[in-house]
Amino acid sequence: MDISTFIGDVKLKIRVVGIVRTSRGFLFEKSDGDYIFVIGGKVSISETLEESIKREMMEEIGMRVNKLTLCSVVENLYGTDQNKVHEISFVYKIDNVFTGDIPEGFLEVSMENLDKFDIRPGSIVELLKNKDDSFKYIIVNEWKD
Repeated sequence: MDISTFIGDVKLKIRVVGIVRTSRGFLFEKSDGDYIFVIGGKVSISETLEESIKREMMEEIGMRVNKLTLCSVVENLYGTDQNKVHEISFVYKIDNVFTGDIPEGFLEVSMENLDKFDIRPGSIVELLKNKDDSFKYIIVNEWKD
């Protein structure tokens, strides 16, 4: 069972996402809309964050993770008054490089082309471009007051 629940009229989701490097850039998942996002999913009850990200990488792209580093926590508040979401994402850098065929539903984007795509949350682009390896805590608040 995933860690996702309603508290009042707000949906709370706990997620893990992985920054997956390729030989030419980074791997993203395509959305049903016109944007892309980093690979990941919800944390399951009784599963550690590291177990979750390793499971997600195997499920999504068939990649066994050797080593990973927690590099950021992103709090993303989005949605409308009728459908608000408070999402907490633990962002990991995956140390091994993805070398297989790009699976259907995924997209490889070079560092030079990151700004040409609608990547969500947008703060991920900042993390990818940042050469500073210090831990980042990012809040993205798109709720309208």
